[in-house]
Amino acid sequence: MRTGHGLVTTGHEAAEPSGVTTTEVTRPAALDAHRWAMVSGIAGVIANVVMILFFALAQPLGAANPRFMWIGTANDAIIVVQFAAFIPVALALLDRLPPIRTVQLATAAAVAAMGAAMTLQLLLIAGLLTFEVQVYPVTAAFAVVFGWVLSISRIGYRTGALPRRVARIGLFL
Repeated sequence: MRTGHGLVTTGHEAAEPSGVTTTEVTRPAALDAHRWAMVSGIAGVIANVVMILFFALAQPLGAANPRFMWIGTANDAIIVVQFAAFIPVALALLDRLPPIRTVQLATAAAVAAMGAAMTLQLLLIAGLLTFEVQVYPVTAAFAVVFGWVLSISRIGYRTGALPRRVARIGLFL
């Protein structure tokens, strides 16, 4: 039984091919990316504080204090959260930046590096890799991510695709 009413929801209006106007629900991707960026940034700040505490209390490079070694594991877990939240940000930036091959390749490399860092951190936490084995590829993954931040910040600054303040922060890092 038809009542003659079309689909009505909150959102913006879109004309259907049949001539009937419907309203569809949309969620701005930028808002989601902003939230993920906040989670990633906060996790990054916490990871840095925890890393400082780890070196100050556990003293892994000197007379190691086993009582505080758990702080290193906590840092590793926070880094997993940081990169898991950073991946949607990287993908969302593809929509803001010019669709050039450099941006696409750099973003693909950065997302792969974020996934690799997360995987390596989880393997370290699970005891399946030693720190000595894991540290070099994780450092390389971090370097790729920092290189991506620098390159997209430069492109975003030059083209005006990113807000100046955001691009400057990326260039500062």
